[in-house]
Amino acid sequence: DLLSMALKKYKISNDGAEDKHKQVQVGVGVGVVMVEGLYQCYNSALIALGKDQTNQIQYDYDDTASSSRGDSYLDTNTNIFQQLSQAIASGEALFRSMEVEHKLTPQPEHYHALLQIYANCFRVIRVPVGVDGSNDLELDNDYVGVDVDIKLQRKLLHRMTFLLEELENNHLDHLLDDNDDDGRHIRRRVGSGASGTKSKVSADIYDAVISSFHKSFRHQQQQNGSIRNKDLQKVQDIVERMVQLLERDLLWVDRGRGHTPILLALKRVLSMGMQSQSGTTTSHGRLLQIMERFQALGGGSDNDDDDDKDDPNSNLNSGDTNEGHIPRMDSKMYISYLNALSVKTDKSDNMDKILELWKEMNERNMKPTTNHYIAAITALGRSKNRQGAKHAQKLHKQAIRQYNILSPSQQKKSDFNAAALYTSLIRATRPKSSSVIAMLESLERKYQETNDPHLKPDIKLYAVVLNQISRAGQNNLPRVWGIVDRIEHLYDEGDESMRPNKMCYTPVLVALSKSGHKDQVQMAEQLLAHMEEIFAETGQDDIKPDQITYSSVLLTISRSPIPIDVKRAYELLDIMEKKASQKEIPWPGLPAYISLLQTIIRNGSNDMGIEAENILQRIDELYASGASDTKADHNVFVSVIQAWARSTAPDKAMRAWNLLERMHSRYNKGEEAVRPSVKALTSVLNACAYTTSRQNHEEAVEIARKVQEMIIQDKHGKFYGKPESAFFDLLLKTFAFCVHDEVEQERLMISVIRHCCDEGQMDTRILETIKRSANLFHQLPSLVNMGQVNDQPEKVSGFKGGLMSVQDLPRMCWRNVRARRLK
Repeated sequence: DLLSMALKKYKISNDGAEDKHKQVQVGVGVGVVMVEGLYQCYNSALIALGKDQTNQIQYDYDDTASSSRGDSYLDTNTNIFQQLSQAIASGEALFRSMEVEHKLTPQPEHYHALLQIYANCFRVIRVPVGVDGSNDLELDNDYVGVDVDIKLQRKLLHRMTFLLEELENNHLDHLLDDNDDDGRHIRRRVGSGASGTKSKVSADIYDAVISSFHKSFRHQQQQNGSIRNKDLQKVQDIVERMVQLLERDLLWVDRGRGHTPILLALKRVLSMGMQSQSGTTTSHGRLLQIMERFQALGGGSDNDDDDDKDDPNSNLNSGDTNEGHIPRMDSKMYISYLNALSVKTDKSDNMDKILELWKEMNERNMKPTTNHYIAAITALGRSKNRQGAKHAQKLHKQAIRQYNILSPSQQKKSDFNAAALYTSLIRATRPKSSSVIAMLESLERKYQETNDPHLKPDIKLYAVVLNQISRAGQNNLPRVWGIVDRIEHLYDEGDESMRPNKMCYTPVLVALSKSGHKDQVQMAEQLLAHMEEIFAETGQDDIKPDQITYSSVLLTISRSPIPIDVKRAYELLDIMEKKASQKEIPWPGLPAYISLLQTIIRNGSNDMGIEAENILQRIDELYASGASDTKADHNVFVSVIQAWARSTAPDKAMRAWNLLERMHSRYNKGEEAVRPSVKALTSVLNACAYTTSRQNHEEAVEIARKVQEMIIQDKHGKFYGKPESAFFDLLLKTFAFCVHDEVEQERLMISVIRHCCDEGQMDTRILETIKRSANLFHQLPSLVNMGQVNDQPEKVSGFKGGLMSVQDLPRMCWRNVRARRLK
């Protein structure tokens, strides 16, 4: 209404440009406002529209949160999303009316106001409750709200990105031209009225877009467990353009807010890079390059003027004390940067950069907090540089030493958290089990002696210790049980913070799978039932079994030292898929299906090959239907080939070969994950070597020769990899058992022996296979000097009938064999 009154007072014609900056009074009674020109009038109207509509929707949305989850909830929610769409449409209509009705070119402040309407709507669309314990409203999956929520978020992000691009296309060229000053430039601040000053874009514009992407990333991660790399690339494009403007001194920040928008935007994009689990190596490397550019601007150096030292916002490197400065990284920014450097990539060696940042903090007299130490320790421990772990340990000791020298009163006020420091060190450096236990026991003793809450081991530390120990070896089950008993004892004594959760119990399942205990399956089933019982009684999400829990039980079943009914493994997988279809847990990953395949193989049924192929088909169908993100990979195919190799099917060699051909076909179509390897070829040879049906022997030999030729053609192992002794042993066995012409058999076996010696893979198993052919065994001394091992001309010295060992042969024949294979 105020806008309408203003437009009537202006009475602007198409050529009435001189009136566009006229200041008029608009309003009636207490609703009087002063507006400066029509540009400012539109800007104020857009801001008011955004606040009014989104505040009302927020009120309705919050009211919905406390309502019942019945039909009324669904109706109210749908209505709220309709209101959001109307708010967006109203803002866009008002924005476009500037050009359509009054021939006004929208200025950056107008783009900002419309982007703020989008951002306000984003704030209304709450992200579900996450692992961080936030209390944001979560819509039940049963209601349409969730689907509409995701669609509306994507719609908003698309429009925000488009609007930002439009702003840059319409104004960026003008920004870069310092001589252009037609009075319609981008102002330093809304309504400044100044003319002839250097044009700048508000950092708030970029922060509004980036913050919305950040919220969307959190939503994607909590809904799907991952984020789209395409979205990460988009937001990196935006933040890179923001840094480009910063480099050209074309980014303006409101002095009252300090440099919050710039630093927040950078922190958010760093956080998004972490949430993506690095996305791709290229993507994460680009993120770090953006940060390098920001630092190069002076974001990490002290270039303040002496006169500004007492000014909290004087972290600048420009002579102008009001605007146009480069913000120095604040304390939290260092944490975000260190966290980004901790992401592992194929070529990540960030140790020097991490140490440089730490030195920079010290030079700026910036006191490290516990979070700084945690971020630095994690980044150093994950660095590819071998010295990274040592530096991480030094920082850990430094943090403890600095806390110990504090006075009692200072310690009470300190943010020191010994448990968090130990947790980060163990996660990052993966020390030996004995060292991990020593760390935990040392901290437990200190806490018992001092009763200092800063030294108290927490449930996260116990969970990390359990995880590290459970993965270390076969004999750690007693240690794992002992730590779990301590946790349960502390909880039973009234320490609520030590309530056991799935992060404590899952390592027990991992330890059970490695224990070789005859009752390991029964113990795993009992622990799973215990977790399900506690969840049913308490409803506590942190004890609810998830896909990792069920997969660990399946792994324990697959490694059972005694025969186990495969039906139970099928039942567990069915439970996982049912819960996933109901969105209770994510879809089972490939480890769950591989565990089932291994259980089928160990069970040894006559139809194991068919059963295994059915599992492969099950995985493919789930992926094709879009229900699961799980796609069959190399390990799945190898497990199915192994199932055929272990079966009694007469045509198992051909079945195994067909699977290998499928791997080649799918790889050639772009499925990198199914790329055949020497392991797959060896599994096919296993099926050939143990083909019992005489009528299928010729077929098995033909397949074995094809496999042999594949390895010969891949001379340096660049595609399949280098063959190991098992490959040659199975190839010899195939020719020894399936070739019935003695002359042909000897010719084929000699070719394998020579190839084996050339690769340095002659081991005890191969020698035993050769001994079964007396004629071939007696030729061995001359054969090993006839191949491509002529640089070892010495004769076989230990040949004494059948007592010859591998090490009696020239060393070149067994140079690549593991020591245990020589015994």
